[in-house]
Amino acid sequence: MLSTAFADFDSSPLRKPLFEPITPHGIFTLDGADWKTSREQLRNRLSNLRKAIDLGVCEQHFQAFLRHVPPNGQVFDVQRCTSALSLDMQTRFFLGESVDALSFTQSQDKKQFVDDLDVVKERIVRDGFRGPLRHLAPKRAFYQSCWRARNYVMACARREVEGRSSTIEKTKDARVGAEFNNNFEELSQFADQAMSILLANDSMSTTLSGLFYCLSQDERIVQQLRASIIDAIGLTPPTCDQLGMLHYVRWVLHEGAEHLINRLASIMH
Repeated sequence: MLSTAFADFDSSPLRKPLFEPITPHGIFTLDGADWKTSREQLRNRLSNLRKAIDLGVCEQHFQAFLRHVPPNGQVFDVQRCTSALSLDMQTRFFLGESVDALSFTQSQDKKQFVDDLDVVKERIVRDGFRGPLRHLAPKRAFYQSCWRARNYVMACARREVEGRSSTIEKTKDARVGAEFNNNFEELSQFADQAMSILLANDSMSTTLSGLFYCLSQDERIVQQLRASIIDAIGLTPPTCDQLGMLHYVRWVLHEGAEHLINRLASIMH
């Protein structure tokens, strides 16, 4: 969706009815010049992940993930846990605060947002397969979830803007009023971008769950993967540069993704 190799995604007649209730002007809803603008705005937000991502915060989320993994080798729902992990990290990055999907003490408003997001994603997927028959199914719950989820994201955006404006006011910058107003005008755009990313969050969680499935089939690969990480990084917290040097990890991820694609292709046929 973010590749500059495409002049136009050219599929809004298919996507627009599915995504418009939750992202009226998002990258999944637009085409032509508007789509290019939305794509560029999203690319700019993702252009320098090394500056934006705090590895210490990522480690906190991974530790929360590990608390859901049984210590005695029991079977557990890895798909649910990886989905919660990716959602926690993405909401922390895009909304400024995590929804704490992995937390055992998640607040009610955050739990409601996660539930609403699940309702929205499930309905979009189902309607995509139903085609014209989607018009026969009631949509009240879907629209209510869209409204609540979007309001939650807008509230996060407002808090971020107000915090930023408060900081600027302390510097007595004469442009405070203009910047504050402009930022509020961009709240809807912020919500579209954030919701677009969160709706696509399954790609990360599915890749991770597929990877864990593949690793569970071969203990030898697990041992080699662990050894390659320790050799490159040791037992200390990694830096971004060190993560980029983990070639064996990259190969394993590629194999896991290829396995998943092949499985999906076999199911489709």
